[in-house]
Order: sequence, then C-alpha cells, then structure tokens
Amino acid sequence: MKINSSYSVVKSTESLNYKRNRVEQFKKYVDKAKSAALTTTNAAAALTGNPILTIASATVNSSSSSSGISSMSELQKQGQDFNMEFLKLQNEMQIENRKFTTLSNISKAKHDTAKSAINNIRA
Repeated sequence: MKINSSYSVVKSTESLNYKRNRVEQFKKYVDKAKSAALTTTNAAAALTGNPILTIASATVNSSSSSSGISSMSELQKQGQDFNMEFLKLQNEMQIENRKFTTLSNISKAKHDTAKSAINNIRA
C-alpha cells in the first residue's frame, strides 16, 4: 500500500492550522488576563492611592517590552525605597516602645514605693 504524498501535506497543513488556532486562543486568554490585571490594579490604586500600585497598573498597561522593563525596574526601586522607609518606621516605633516601657516601669516603681510607704504608716 502506497501512502499518498498529498495526504501527508494535507495532514501537515491541518496540524499547522491547529497550532495557529491554539496560539491565537492563548493570545486571547493572555489579553483577557492582562485586562483583568489592569482593571484590578487600577481599582486597587484608586482605592488606596498607593503609588506602587499605580506603577504596577502602568506596567501591565504598557505594550512595549522596553517600557515595561523600565517601569518594572522603577517599581522595584520604589518597592525598595518603601521597604527602607518601612524599616525606619519600625525602628522608630521600637525605640518609642522601649521608652514607653521604661517610663511605665519607672512610674509603676514610684507607685509601688508610695503605696508601700502609705501601708507602712497605717500599720
């Protein structure tokens, strides 16, 4: 039995068409996901006013890879700056907490001393 060469060409063409259709479907799904991500980040940025989310929405919205990369590096830099500010704030809060604890302990010691003196006078 002889295999017809036109049959294999038809099969190859069908296979290529199937692959193209799958690629087109994938691109549609990616576009839908991109649109959903953009909508979500825009809504979150609008609600919180967070500049990082604003840059994230701009990154999702950008179509060229070079501007996307520059936006992403900008986002990373702002994220690092935000983390440094947050770390400074944590340190300041920790120092303030230590001061408050120290003053509270001193106040408690004064109170206990005064209470003990009053109780000794009564006794």
